[in-house]
Amino acid sequence: MQDQSKTKQELIQDLASLKQKIKELEQSESERKRNEEALRRTEENFRRSLDDSPLGIRIVTIEGETIYANRAILDIYSYEDLKTTPLKKRYTPESYAEHKIRRRKRKRGDYVPSEYEISIIRKDGEVRNLQVYRKEILWDGERQFQVTYQDITDRKRAEEALRKSEANYRQLFDNSPTGIYQVDFRTGKFSKANDAFCEYFGYSQEEITSLSPYDILTNESKRLFSERLNKLLLGDKLPENPEFEIISKNGKRKWVQLNTKYIYDSEGLAGADVVGHDITERKRVEEALRKSEEKYRAIIENMQEGYHEVDIKGNFTFLNESMCKISGYEREELLGMNNRQYTDEENARKVYQVYNRVYRTGEPVKNFEWQIIRKGGDRRDIEVSISLIKDAEGHPTGFRGLVRDTTDRKLAEEKLQQTLESLRKAVGATVHAIAVTVETRDPYTAGHQRRVADLARAIATEMNLPTDQIDGIYMAAFIHDLGKISIPAEILSKTSKLIDLEFGIIKTHAQSGFDILKDVEFPWPIARMILEHHERMDGSGYPNGLDAGETLLESRILSVADVVESMASHRPYRPAFDIDVVLKEIENNRRTRYDTSAVDACLKIFRANGYQLKQT
Repeated sequence: MQDQSKTKQELIQDLASLKQKIKELEQSESERKRNEEALRRTEENFRRSLDDSPLGIRIVTIEGETIYANRAILDIYSYEDLKTTPLKKRYTPESYAEHKIRRRKRKRGDYVPSEYEISIIRKDGEVRNLQVYRKEILWDGERQFQVTYQDITDRKRAEEALRKSEANYRQLFDNSPTGIYQVDFRTGKFSKANDAFCEYFGYSQEEITSLSPYDILTNESKRLFSERLNKLLLGDKLPENPEFEIISKNGKRKWVQLNTKYIYDSEGLAGADVVGHDITERKRVEEALRKSEEKYRAIIENMQEGYHEVDIKGNFTFLNESMCKISGYEREELLGMNNRQYTDEENARKVYQVYNRVYRTGEPVKNFEWQIIRKGGDRRDIEVSISLIKDAEGHPTGFRGLVRDTTDRKLAEEKLQQTLESLRKAVGATVHAIAVTVETRDPYTAGHQRRVADLARAIATEMNLPTDQIDGIYMAAFIHDLGKISIPAEILSKTSKLIDLEFGIIKTHAQSGFDILKDVEFPWPIARMILEHHERMDGSGYPNGLDAGETLLESRILSVADVVESMASHRPYRPAFDIDVVLKEIENNRRTRYDTSAVDACLKIFRANGYQLKQT
């Protein structure tokens, strides 16, 4: 019984052991499945990574058959294309030729780079450039090749564009008519230069690259170049487009203006790219202009007239010594002073108006007169001619003026005017005395000459003649019958109608008056007006039968006044005519016997202005 019981116990233990083994087997199976799932997911992730890679990835057999291609490859060729389309059609002719060379090398066992470039033709005909990486791998336990493709089309195009650009720039550099060169600051020499630069200086390419800028600069330009370089190294801001004088190989001096672009590397300032412009001719012109300006300034400084320049606001920017003498100020005091600061308010307004007119119209103003107050307080009269100063674009920048001190001349003119006025009064008194003498001889026409003179002056004034000309007409009218002195008194005072012989003697008074005064120097043609005052427009007058084109305007005015006064006045042999009848007479004969403008003016002053002859 004990043996049976023990066997049963063993059976229980065996059963428990069996259950444990079953449990362990179940756990082992579960672990295996988890590992298989993890492996599956890893493989899926790997394949997904391959499929999603922007690089083309292809697994090929040793014979070249494609057994895997990711999406980037399949976007170019399908599996069917990869299997059925030969490489000769997928590659460009150049790439296919290179492919055959690589294949022959592999068969011979020669070294073939694992990285190379190919050009393929897509299904749509577009050519793409690919970078290829070829590597041997184990795939499904067998020896295969993984081929990775990177699309470098854009890079190749950029490289080609850069190559063309560099070629273009090189062509521009070599063929530019302007000198272009590069300086290496580390060696201190020219590192390269184009043909134009070499020809300009007379050196060959080999010679120029063995020289430094100091070798071709004049001493003064060497100093300026050194200063510029030192400032550059200190980080100072430099003036753009410096100018230097150089000496060419044949010793001829020339001027260049430089456009510089500095080159920096990790160590700092390394060199410069420079474009040089020949400005020798400009410098020559500038030098000639400078010398011309020196002459111009010398002339201005030695002028007796004052010369000045002001800005748009009227502030002095330049003046000569004569301007200082006229104003009484030193040059340093005047510079910056406004030209209205050394006068009074009234003259300042006049100055502003004149300068403003010149600014608006661009037209110069000549001989403008105003008065200044000198530094000492005394006033001086000046005469100024003003013109506009413009820049190269035609924009106004200021004014220039030429000044004369007219104070002494003004005083002299005033004295002369006083003298003339005294002479005028003396002439007037003399004329008056002559008129009285005539009236003494012809008492029946007393006051006639005075009334004719007043009327003639009124007509001339209505015609807007100058004052001096009006004065001459008045004086001539006042003594126009002077010649009657030579006529016998019995004829002048005869109360009955004159016979032809007597009238002929009367008609000689015009010529007699002329003969008396022809040698007297009046400021007006008095004698001629007296001679012509009985001439008529149609030539029917006396003493010479002159027509309108041969007589003075003053004479024609005098004749109208003489006719009107004579007809409107009483005579011993006839009564006075009514003024309307007199005016009708000259109106009817205007243009034929009497001057049209003189008649029109006479009619207006009587009819419109109410003029009346004054009886004495």
